[in-house]
Amino acid sequence: MIDLREPAQDTLVFTDVCTLLCTLPYRWYAPDAAAYWYFHSENGALPFSEGGSTRDTSGVIHLQRRQGISHVTVLALDPHAAAFLTATDPNSSVSGVFGLFGAASRAERWISWQ
Repeated sequence: MIDLREPAQDTLVFTDVCTLLCTLPYRWYAPDAAAYWYFHSENGALPFSEGGSTRDTSGVIHLQRRQGISHVTVLALDPHAAAFLTATDPNSSVSGVFGLFGAASRAERWISWQ
């Protein structure tokens, strides 16, 4: 299970402080995670327009400013899922999309752009 420690609140409000790119500090933790995959989307589902992966449990991600409501999703990947999703030449026991269901835990935050 992933613990999103920062941002702690479920809904974040971004005002006109940022114009094009907005900085979002993060701090998350999952005991068995080898890597974290995050993405930013309009409705919380794929396809996403921006995202990335990291092995760090704290840092900063940059989000492109949007209108209305958007969604940030973070997946904590176990070692097999990390090897499958974050490598250019996957070497993993994960076979196809069904192998990912038990290989990642998910956490989400809503962003209200004002």
